[in-house]
Amino acid sequence: METALLKYQTVEEKMRQLVATLPEGARLPSERMLADELGVNFLTARRGVLRLVKEGLVWRKVGSGTFVSSKTPAATPEPSNKRIGMLIAQHSDAYAHRIMQAVAGVAATQNLEISSGWISDYGPAAQRQIDFLKEQGCISVMIPWFEPSRASDVLALAKNSSLPVAHPQIMFGIGDNDSATRRARIFIQSLCSYLRHDGDDLLAYLGPDHADNGFLQQRLGAFSMHCASNDIPHAIGLVKDGSSPMNQLAERWATHKGRLSVLAYDDDHALRFMTAMHRLGLCAPSDYRIIGFNNTDGSRFSDPPLTTVAQNYNHVAGQLVRNALDLATGKPAHYEEMQDMPLIVRESCQGRSFLTEDPSLRFPGLAWRIESTPTPAALAPA
Repeated sequence: METALLKYQTVEEKMRQLVATLPEGARLPSERMLADELGVNFLTARRGVLRLVKEGLVWRKVGSGTFVSSKTPAATPEPSNKRIGMLIAQHSDAYAHRIMQAVAGVAATQNLEISSGWISDYGPAAQRQIDFLKEQGCISVMIPWFEPSRASDVLALAKNSSLPVAHPQIMFGIGDNDSATRRARIFIQSLCSYLRHDGDDLLAYLGPDHADNGFLQQRLGAFSMHCASNDIPHAIGLVKDGSSPMNQLAERWATHKGRLSVLAYDDDHALRFMTAMHRLGLCAPSDYRIIGFNNTDGSRFSDPPLTTVAQNYNHVAGQLVRNALDLATGKPAHYEEMQDMPLIVRESCQGRSFLTEDPSLRFPGLAWRIESTPTPAALAPA
């Protein structure tokens, strides 16, 4: 009985997450599809959905499906003749949910309908989901986020799909080597220049040990070329999941105490590294400097608050939707010129001092802003 309840709660939670990312009127996956993708029986899936129906979050129409409820029932939106599918990985994280929410917002402003489905992999089951979305009238499919280690699987899925597939590797120009290399080079060079602005620290790049991660390959290539071309001492640390690999790396890099600057692949790796260094009695920015990526909630409340590069979620979502529409009509994917990325300057590096002294400083590809330190009241639990 306890196991069945946990499975039901899992279905309910997944559906709540999905509803939060979709516009009003969006069609939800069928109960049989939920049961198949989440590994539960049909009755368990139905029980999870019925909870949301009773709360008024979704509504059902016999023979048509289940839809996200309108927050303003009196409003009657004009019907759309364009429907786009969205495949959502079961292991989506907070970053993925932000992208999905932004996609839903962009689609709503363009009067586009969204049909979504959960996927647990990018093989035959995902192909079946795409076929089902095609039967629902979708003209293309978006994959707003996927696990970096599954990049090759996503490319294979897109190649064999019955519908055009828009995904991040297209959005950021991974397939356009010249454009992608240029973007990564400008971005990485500026971050390295920022970290070494008033010192000669050893530069280090920290990221996941994922050989198939196209984004990682781009950034590592740009980092290595920049350091080699400018005769900058540097190190690269690629770590697997878990605390032990990160602790071992921290012990090796701790030998550079006082002259180490770390550029992290994302906030998660940055925060894990900071935790590992705390174990050794070392703290940023006195013993080392570090910058993250994605500006997650945890970065603001870490000790010390993490300097990080923020994402423009609406811009990313807009480009994803645009590519989905272009691909549906046979047009090539659209590559936009790189916009300046917001660098949120907090406490984990020494940028506050020299940026305050010279606010005219510019770093190509970056638009920096200093963020105030959270007050004790803000840090206190609600």
